[in-house]
Amino acid sequence: MEKRLWILAAFLLITIMAMGQARISLDGKKKIMSASASERSSSSTLYTQADTLRYRKLVKEAYHALQDDSFAIAKARFETALKAIPRMDSNVEIYYELGQLEEREGRQRSAIDYYTRAIKKNDHYVKAYLRRGGMYLLLGEYPEAINDFGNVLSFDNKNNDAYFFRGCTYANNGQYELAKKDFMTILKFNATDERATYSMALVELQQEKLDEACVRMNGLILRYPNKSIYYVTRAEVYEKMKRKAEAEDDWQRAMDLSPKDVGLIEKYALFLTRQHRKSDALNVLRRAESAGMSYSEINDIRHRIKKYK
Repeated sequence: MEKRLWILAAFLLITIMAMGQARISLDGKKKIMSASASERSSSSTLYTQADTLRYRKLVKEAYHALQDDSFAIAKARFETALKAIPRMDSNVEIYYELGQLEEREGRQRSAIDYYTRAIKKNDHYVKAYLRRGGMYLLLGEYPEAINDFGNVLSFDNKNNDAYFFRGCTYANNGQYELAKKDFMTILKFNATDERATYSMALVELQQEKLDEACVRMNGLILRYPNKSIYYVTRAEVYEKMKRKAEAEDDWQRAMDLSPKDVGLIEKYALFLTRQHRKSDALNVLRRAESAGMSYSEINDIRHRIKKYK
């Protein structure tokens, strides 16, 4: 299994962004909320009333722009507010918002810079540690990510997001026992936690603990029968267990649920190829092309199948 699956599991396939006031998720999907009263600009004796009113007006306009999906305008308003009153306490939240806007544009380094500025202004700012750690994880900078999530746990030893993301980081770094320890900490308090259960199954699959992984996937599929990724993962478990017929059934179910998922089609075609069913694999690609997928999307897969021995 590729390590990238951990990034996928952590950031794309499970609802994981329960990070307090987070407004734009790591996968780029907008999740805009209004700022709380405590996050908005505070008064300051260092500036005139006019300066403070202008600052508050700019911040308010920025949040309205976010709600209207006008991200460039929001960024401009936030940056102008920072210039208007550079030392305002609530700038910590503006740095955080600008970090999320940079995430949305795929500029992880710039996002990290903004989160770092937020942390320098408030060294117990949990949200910024979580987001910065997430960026480090996406960039493959695992020690930095582990440190950020560990900092959160030093402030709040019951923060499930920090345990989860640190576990994903350990898993990406091949530290499976540490990953399992973090996931089990979550499951100790909530035995049905979806993302921790799935991540434990992925670790067990990686460690060839197939019976344990299968039990976890059975439970997830029973609870979430319409999530194709869970059938895909159980199919991978079944394949390793040499239970080919059951693996095929799960692939078929996953294809029924997500017939145009390019990544799923690729995995299914390669599964068929590993079963020495090249013609069936190529037929899957032909059906996918007929259903509207572009030739370029599946051409690389076709070449990989033809080269398989």
